Amino acid sequence: MGFPPEPESTALKAVFGLIEMGSGDIFFEGRSIKFLRPDQRAAEGISLRPEGRRLFPSMTVIENLAMGAFFRKEKDTKSEMERILGLLPSLKEKIRQKAASFPPVNSSCFP
Repeated sequence: MGFPPEPESTALKAVFGLIEMGSGDIFFEGRSIKFLRPDQRAAEGISLRPEGRRLFPSMTVIENLAMGAFFRKEKDTKSEMERILGLLPSLKEKIRQKAASFPPVNSSCFP
C-alpha cells in the first residue's frame, strides 16, 4: 500500500474490527464478519503482519511466537511453532533471548 496511508489504515482497521463500520460489509470465506469482535476474527484466522519491528521487547522469541499463535484455529501451536523454527534455524538457537536484544532488521528481507 502506498501514500497516503490513512485510507488503507482505516480499511485495515475495519477488517480487523478495530473501528465500527457505518455501512457496507466485510466477507471472509463467504460469510459476513462485520459483527465479529476482533478476537473472534483472529480465531477465524484473520491476522495482520504489521510493518516494522512489532515485537514484545521484554518477551523471549518463543513467547513472541506463542503470542502470534494464540488465536489460531489450529490448536496444535507446538507443532506450528516447530514448523516456523524449522524455517528459521538461526532463530531456533535464540528462542530464550529477549526480542529487545536483537538488532533492527531490514524489513525488505522478508516477503
